[in-house]
Amino acid sequence: MSSHLDEETPGQEVDDLGDDKSPPATSDRNLSRLFDLPRVFCSPDHVQVDICDIAATTGNKWHTLKNDKELGEHIHNSNPDVRIISIISDRTDKPLRITKSSAKAIFDRYTIGPEISDIFCSFGRKPRKSEAGLGSMKAKYTADGSCDMQYLLGYIEETDRPGDKWVMRLVGVFHRFVPNGPGSLWIFLHAYPNTRVMERVKASIPDRSLRQQHWSFIHSLVLSTCLENWRWYLRSLNDEFEEISNLMLTHEFSSSKNLGDPLVKDPLSVLTPLRFLGDKALSLATQLRSSIATVRKLREASKTLHNQGDFAGSDTVFQRICDETINCEIELEGHLEDVKLLQERARETLGLVSLALNLQNQAMVVNINQGILSLTQDTVDDSATVRVVTIVTLIYVPASFVSSILGMNLFAFQGPSGGGFTVSRQFWVFIALTVPLMILTVGSWYLFTNKRKKEKERQPPATAIANVTVNVDEETGNLGAVAEAKAGALARILYRAPARRRVTA
Repeated sequence: MSSHLDEETPGQEVDDLGDDKSPPATSDRNLSRLFDLPRVFCSPDHVQVDICDIAATTGNKWHTLKNDKELGEHIHNSNPDVRIISIISDRTDKPLRITKSSAKAIFDRYTIGPEISDIFCSFGRKPRKSEAGLGSMKAKYTADGSCDMQYLLGYIEETDRPGDKWVMRLVGVFHRFVPNGPGSLWIFLHAYPNTRVMERVKASIPDRSLRQQHWSFIHSLVLSTCLENWRWYLRSLNDEFEEISNLMLTHEFSSSKNLGDPLVKDPLSVLTPLRFLGDKALSLATQLRSSIATVRKLREASKTLHNQGDFAGSDTVFQRICDETINCEIELEGHLEDVKLLQERARETLGLVSLALNLQNQAMVVNINQGILSLTQDTVDDSATVRVVTIVTLIYVPASFVSSILGMNLFAFQGPSGGGFTVSRQFWVFIALTVPLMILTVGSWYLFTNKRKKEKERQPPATAIANVTVNVDEETGNLGAVAEAKAGALARILYRAPARRRVTA
């Protein structure tokens, strides 16, 4: 697999402290920031810490401590071979059920360095995607052969929640291995009670001492538990993607007949799930890289401690641990490749959907333009008809006006002697008034229209659009703005154009 993870060299990020001793943990700036964070630690009345003390003489015993005093006395009054401390949250977004003072007591009692703040800071809230790569394993060795290891693993869990039934959980692990004598320590941080990881740890140590097992046994248990659901979660994401992809490939976006389609009316119903899917794949890739780095560091730590003589004669166990970590790494790398492929397909499908919606918008704009052109042509035709009516009106209105002034006294339908129809000898007055008034009215209209025509011809054209075309802006998809601007310009040209000018589109 080709990635930056392959460039890591054995021993990288592993500090050999020699005889130097770290300063007190509670005075460290990182720990001070940890204790200042809200929602990480609980109030004194909500404490619940489970501790398992494992010793060859007394066996294994679990204790549930529910206040700071009990917790402080317990960790200071006994020193078993191995101690497991399990700290839980009621829910992913709830504080850990341990107070600041109890956490400080544990850190001081075991001289735990400030690095542990990296895993504590990830609890008390929902996992942040921007911090998905911060949980890789760190190892620190001392001159007496002991080793501090810590990491944060993200794993997938199936739930009964409606909607998205898969959720990302976190488990924080701190392990101090002491090869000779008592003092080995495990600290587990869980996002909710009774996690699958803690159930398997408890089930593995009821009847035998953990001192009789290889130190990496619980690490293998944690890794195998966190790998359980990755395949099924990625398969669920792929099914979700295939459903959207099939919809895109079978839908006729470019046809104007689908303008009433719900998918066209609400394109966000497709774009939003695709973007959400790509966003999830992006954070999953980071989480998987972090897990791969943790597996590699665990294998390196196994080699280092084995070379130091840890559990002499356990070559078979050591080889088993190496094989398990190699298998875990291969499986995680396979999941990482699947996530990369899913992410790339989501990106390509998103581009396809965007292009398809642009084509649909183009069809819509073409329809709108055709409607505008048809309406404009009808308007021009109506204007020509109105012009004819106006001219006829102009011809007859003066005569009607004169007739209304002079009345009908110019004509007599019965003469003085009882004869027939006669015309007054003053009829010439009607002609003399009507004809000049008609000529004056028609002439004034003609001069006014010619003046407006010349003024328009002297003005520069609003735009050089002769034929309406619609171009798709593939970069921004701003199709509506382009079409609106061109339609507005076309309307202005058609409004100013003379009636005899032919409108083409």
